[in-house]
Parts: sequence; structure tokens; C-alpha cells
Amino acid sequence: MKFKILDRILLLNLLPQQADIVTLRIIKDIKERVELSAKEMEEVKMEQVEASLKWSPEKDISKEIELSEVETKLIKEKLKEANDNKKLTLQHVPLYDMFLVEKDK
Repeated sequence: MKFKILDRILLLNLLPQQADIVTLRIIKDIKERVELSAKEMEEVKMEQVEASLKWSPEKDISKEIELSEVETKLIKEKLKEANDNKKLTLQHVPLYDMFLVEKDK
């Protein structure tokens, strides 16, 4: 799957900080692949402005990230949970669609 920077940030924020050990290991594996590297942050000129992250939109890069079936299932569960609790924002729509909306074949 291809993830833009915002998708990656939202995905990282969606994952729980506390869980059972098996789930934490799955989360750790996801984070290792999804987190932005220092090089990527430099390439897109990312900076923190007050409580927000900003980067050059014209330099936004998509990254191909492979997720296992178990990892995908966890992400889907967290997106459904956020949706059920009305915790999604407009920024989540592309991420939600990526995982939970059937694509025309």
C-alpha cells in the first residue's frame, strides 16, 4: 500500500499506546515501517510549529509499505473503533477508505 506523509502520521496516532504483549509487538513492527526517517523529514522540510507538524506539500512523498494480514486487521479494528466513537476527522477519510472501503475492480 502507498502511504502519504499525513496517512503515516495519522496511522501512528491511531495505534494504541497500551495493549497486551502480542498486540504491542504487532504495533512495534508497524511503527518501524511507518515512522518517518530523519532523511525523509529533511527531504520534505518537516518542522514542528507549535503543536502541529508542517512540511512542503510539493515534496510530499508516498511510500510503499507492506503490511501483514494481522497488521492490517489491527489497523482496520482501530479505524472501526474510532469511527464508532466518532473520533475520526476529515483527515482520516483517505486512510479509512484505504483500509475499509471496497475498491471497484
